[in-house]
Amino acid sequence: MKPIVLVPEPIAMEGISLLNQHCTCVAPWLPGNGLSSGGSDRELRGQAEAIIVRLTRVTASDLSEMPNLRAIVKHGVGTENIDCQAATDRHVQVVITPDGVTTAVAELTITLILALARNLDLALAATTHPGNPIDRYSLTGVEVAGKSLAVVGLGRIGERVAHIASKGLGMEVHVYDPQVTESARAAGYIVHSGLDDLLEQADFLTLHVPLTDQNRRLLNRERLKRLRPNACVINTARGGLIDEEALVEALLAGSLAGAALDVTEVEPLPPDHPLFGAPRTILTPHIGSATSESLTKTAAAVARAVIGVIRGEAVDGLLNPEVLRRPQPVELSSGGEGI
Repeated sequence: MKPIVLVPEPIAMEGISLLNQHCTCVAPWLPGNGLSSGGSDRELRGQAEAIIVRLTRVTASDLSEMPNLRAIVKHGVGTENIDCQAATDRHVQVVITPDGVTTAVAELTITLILALARNLDLALAATTHPGNPIDRYSLTGVEVAGKSLAVVGLGRIGERVAHIASKGLGMEVHVYDPQVTESARAAGYIVHSGLDDLLEQADFLTLHVPLTDQNRRLLNRERLKRLRPNACVINTARGGLIDEEALVEALLAGSLAGAALDVTEVEPLPPDHPLFGAPRTILTPHIGSATSESLTKTAAAVARAVIGVIRGEAVDGLLNPEVLRRPQPVELSSGGEGI
């Protein structure tokens, strides 16, 4: 019998096709492929050797129902929906697949920077009421060339954003990342040793760090006050990085020029959330990685990661390498194309 892999949320079919060569996929979103299609829900969860998740939560309680689980593979990068400590305690590998989303998220970040700079939110709103006179000069924006972009976190996505902004748009890039110094300087970026100092230099501020207990509300009320009144905040990482109440207060007070958020602390936002009433605020529904190219690459990456773990191979993106002391790998059946 092929190893069972749970796929509770949709992924691109390229990933399913790759998995089906070596595993039995249990995917309730595919017709005739739900949990109950080949046994009871509890039986299949108990037999599963891997689970692929996007937003699905995997808790310690879930793990207790999956004694054969060997891997939790994240479709993307954020692991706040996974109890990583519980997984490590049970010798379950937690694997992320960051490469597929890099270009898509970086390009959306740049799009939001330009949208704020050129007042596209106001321009689009002005054209939704045909017949109303439009004062074009009230929509005057700014050019980003020569403006300062502050990048918090210079991982794959942050580095891509910095490169596009610097080389493509002529922006002056300032960065803060305790783990990156010389490589950033070599790229021509201005490296800051502290976050507070970085904030004071920003015309545009973009966040590219994971959400952890240490950096939850990283951009809090006190740090928002360090930003210039003409500064704009962009967040395509995780909503919990910003104190949203303080952000709304700053926007209402005019101490910030604007904000563009692809992510929020609660998703989707409830209809009465104060962000909807904040001026100069662009909201998109967590679409950073939603390109056909990104979804295809990431689905293939999660499939390769699952197969690699079950084969007993070292895989890229492993977050808890201390779990590698594990039983002998399962022998996979072969078929179709190689991995």
